[in-house]
Amino acid sequence: AMTPLEFESRIDALAAAHADTLGYSGFQDAVGIVGPLRRATLAGQGRVVDVYLYSDGGAGLRIDSSWLAYELVDYSTPAILLEDAYDRVLAAVELMVKRA
Repeated sequence: AMTPLEFESRIDALAAAHADTLGYSGFQDAVGIVGPLRRATLAGQGRVVDVYLYSDGGAGLRIDSSWLAYELVDYSTPAILLEDAYDRVLAAVELMVKRA
């Protein structure tokens, strides 16, 4: 089952695997409208993916101008939520890398 820490490390590894193509901020503490969060940005080939991890276990992705919210009420476990969010980041990164 994926934890927030594992989610971050998998995003880190994904960015490192494509470091020649993508820029990556790494995860940093930030404060949003709903309070504290962890945020990272991947960018390349004119595309930007912002990844947000919230302290309540939810997550959010901004892919270019599209916003995707991952809320705990929609998932049976926080781990499944993170797996879905990771799969979407992976798909977005694959598109960015293909354009390179």
